[in-house]
Amino acid sequence: MQKNITKPLIERKSGLSKNDIKILDFINNINNNRFNYTIRELAELVNVSVASITRFVKKYDFRNYHKFSIEINRRMQNFIDVYKINSKINNNIDVIIEANRYVLNTINSEKMLNLIQESAKLINHSNKIFVFGCGSSLRMSQNLASNLLKIGKSVIFANDFHIFFPSLANGDSNDVLIVFSNYFSIPEVHFVINEATKKGIKLILVANNSKNIQTNINVDVAILYELIETSSIDIPLAGKMSQLIISDLIFENCLINDPKLRNNLEKSVRMIEDWKELKNSIPFKELN
Repeated sequence: MQKNITKPLIERKSGLSKNDIKILDFINNINNNRFNYTIRELAELVNVSVASITRFVKKYDFRNYHKFSIEINRRMQNFIDVYKINSKINNNIDVIIEANRYVLNTINSEKMLNLIQESAKLINHSNKIFVFGCGSSLRMSQNLASNLLKIGKSVIFANDFHIFFPSLANGDSNDVLIVFSNYFSIPEVHFVINEATKKGIKLILVANNSKNIQTNINVDVAILYELIETSSIDIPLAGKMSQLIISDLIFENCLINDPKLRNNLEKSVRMIEDWKELKNSIPFKELN
């Protein structure tokens, strides 16, 4: 059975209509090696008007459909050349490998690295740092919370949503909330963001761009990553790697922006080593 591969040829952006999203999803899910549709053929396939296609093309700053078509073919060919995915092979090994390689390539871009640096500066200038993630994103949020605690930051984090969210009631405009989410539509994510917004808490969002609905919520920094996905895998492919790398890069940029924090980390590491030495010196029987 042929795999349906989602290739992020076009990034989702703010201000897209429902028809725009239908067009975007159709193009990103094309399994052909060429984008050779006329504007009328594309309109019929997506079930939108020709005018909708024209408006979509202009929203992405192309003068006309012809220029847009040429660029999509260029991106498609580049994707095929770089990421070796065979949609006809009945397993997902190649997709898993190439999807994770795509993550590394896209995060290591000037745009993404600038957003990560901006996030680190916001964290360093905040009093309290709320860190939230749920589902598959919980472990990645835990990773950042743990690292920030090691450098003496005032971090508020809990594995249990019901323990975490009441803490937002004591936040204010001097604090920041960092949200990790593969799916922005999760009720818990909506709730914590809405409550933080009411309190004036600043917001850093680390999320899968293709799965998130654009909203009117005021996000201070949105780190939105793109993924290669396939219909034959029901988990958020490479999403965990995206979040883990972004988490580690945010932390490293916090250290770069404030050298004192690296000294704090060294003190924490020495304490961890002291504990390891003590633990290893205690006979096994005494530990039970």
